[in-house]
Amino acid sequence: MLACPCPTCGASLPLTLASLAGVRCRSCGFAGPPPPSARERLVAAQHQLTHLDARARQFDASVRAAIGRALRARWGVIVALAVGALPFVGLTLVGAVKAYEHEGPTSNRVAGAIFIAVPMLVYATVGLLLDATVRSARMRLLASASATPPVHPGEAATCTVCGAPLVSRGVDPIVRCVHCAADNVVHPTAMARASEKRTMDLDALASALASRAHDLRSTARRVTVASVGSVLGTPFAAFVTVLGLLLSAKLLEPVVALPPSELARYAWVDTKRGSCVGLIVRSDDGTEAYFGGNDRLPNPSTIAPPDARALELFPAAALVGRRVRLAGGAEGSVKNVLGAPVTNREQLVLDTGARGDAAGACEASE
Repeated sequence: MLACPCPTCGASLPLTLASLAGVRCRSCGFAGPPPPSARERLVAAQHQLTHLDARARQFDASVRAAIGRALRARWGVIVALAVGALPFVGLTLVGAVKAYEHEGPTSNRVAGAIFIAVPMLVYATVGLLLDATVRSARMRLLASASATPPVHPGEAATCTVCGAPLVSRGVDPIVRCVHCAADNVVHPTAMARASEKRTMDLDALASALASRAHDLRSTARRVTVASVGSVLGTPFAAFVTVLGLLLSAKLLEPVVALPPSELARYAWVDTKRGSCVGLIVRSDDGTEAYFGGNDRLPNPSTIAPPDARALELFPAAALVGRRVRLAGGAEGSVKNVLGAPVTNREQLVLDTGARGDAAGACEASE
């Protein structure tokens, strides 16, 4: 970077092309012409600038569009993410209600509520991370495109290429310098991100301008990709997480042993496949027996009032020692009863190692 010492206090004075008209020290307030050696280098840089294509220091359509989006509130993205969150919010609320109403042990209810709430947490976390990525990319774009902010309030912002004062016209946040035809963003949000001491390397002006143009275009592309990713990636990540949770939970279910419910809510129900264990649910509409994953039985099965009154309810642990046939066809004596974190239903563990839902297990002959 070009600089020269202040003739009064010795402080370093950054030089720009506007320094041809004079320099001003921010430390002591000296104002006057630059030293002859510095002036020669400034004249050489000015001559080089006049022979460079002005388009190299101006924003193309994609950069202008990205700057415009960076300065606007992301209401469209906010609405899209809010709409995308509705299924996960609904799932979380339903899970909380079901966990509250569930008759199983507290550990099962808490495990089920946490499991159902995880997708919403993932959605919110991914959304916040992607939003932070978009904001960071936007701030980098604005900082790269910004004019140099004024040193004192009330002064004009200066061109980041040549250092000449900029005159803002109308409401357009992008101002073209009348001295070098470079585009600068003069919006307060952008200038708040820019450094007051930022200067252009006048000894390598062509490469500095090419680097600035490349940085602006690449940052604008990152802003666009990040914005699209925040809208499409957040629901997709949450959906993939749901599938991953279901798969991992089913794989871990045999390992995670939760205690069974102590409530007497099962009964032996006569069915076309013999006497089978039904999960009994009573309501104002009558009594129904649910048989879990046993698709060979009517699920649920409505029980007539006389038969419902005769049902003898028992907890799942009462099945230990009984010989049963599971819905999948495995037979054996019940060795243990465990709670299931995924289904929130008790599962029978047979002496053969097979396991399945207590509801839907049928009595097997010796």
